[in-house]
Amino acid sequence: MNFAMILMAGSGLRLAADRPKQYLEIKNKPLFIYTAEVFANHPNIDHLLLVARKEDFAFINETLAKWNINKVLPLVAGGDTRQASVYNGLIALKKLANEDDLILIHDAARPLVSEAIISDNIIKAAETGTALTALSTSNTIGVSFDGKSLDNVPNRDELFIIQTPQTFKYKLIFDAHLGALNNQLTNQSDDAQLLLHLNIPVYFVNGSSLNFKVTTKEDFKLLQAVIGDTNHE
Repeated sequence: MNFAMILMAGSGLRLAADRPKQYLEIKNKPLFIYTAEVFANHPNIDHLLLVARKEDFAFINETLAKWNINKVLPLVAGGDTRQASVYNGLIALKKLANEDDLILIHDAARPLVSEAIISDNIIKAAETGTALTALSTSNTIGVSFDGKSLDNVPNRDELFIIQTPQTFKYKLIFDAHLGALNNQLTNQSDDAQLLLHLNIPVYFVNGSSLNFKVTTKEDFKLLQAVIGDTNHE
């Protein structure tokens, strides 16, 4: 089976809105519903697992029902960090997922993920055990150790923008999370990092510039423009 784990327990403080970004509406539809719809409508996704703040469960369940989102498993409470939220989701799947079942881990704040990206993740992870959505960068990237001056400029051919979904066979990602906890690694920002700590290769699939994460007000305005909502400031 293929499980899509959608992470939406963050507070979205950087957007400076009156509610977490995943609940902001575009064309009268909450952002997280756009994300959930893509996975729910994908023919090769069997179940959705939403990881969220417990105090939001009632609202989320009502909203999922309103928009007829199917394939949804019982909601799971998020943790204090992204890593903890993923681990909570993996624990919730322990009795449902077999070792070789695929877990697609995705940010709710990336609502423009395409069916093709999801399909590519499934194909690659089924073959290799891992898949990481990534995008090559055409920008020159500077490194600064003090945040005030330039220290070096890496070769941009070796740099990639990491996106989600990131997809793993269940046993691989569960063991990686356990290994991280055993080594006091508790606030890793990315699941693929945990595989690298175990020297397990993580293989790329092509991302998209449209598969951006809504983090700032500018990101939200861009999302509105792409979806076609011009009724918000």
